[in-house]
Amino acid sequence: MVIYSVGFGLVSYILLFSYNQQPFIGNLIWSVIVLIYTLYVRKSFFHIENEGKVH
Repeated sequence: MVIYSVGFGLVSYILLFSYNQQPFIGNLIWSVIVLIYTLYVRKSFFHIENEGKVH
């Protein structure tokens, strides 16, 4: 998800300067939001249970 968001944002950033249209700005902002959210909740993707401890 991180690689996809970075790639999608990079393509939108490049197209923004090539065509200078609003949809590319929205795509860039959306990929930045998804990237920030993914990094914020990354611990829920890698839930590791410790042996002997009750959660």
